Amino acid sequence: MGRTFMYGVSALGNKGGTHTIAMLKKQLTQVMEQLSCSQVSDLQKTRV
Repeated sequence: MGRTFMYGVSALGNKGGTHTIAMLKKQLTQVMEQLSCSQVSDLQKTRV
């Protein structure tokens, strides 16, 4: 996540960092829905 976040911050400052975090949250939510997991703790090592 570090490099992705830094790209967002360097491109758009604070707004870019906020946008990057929002995108990563959305992607995590989508993947968890596809795996039928409602919480991060539901993820098993075999799925990561």
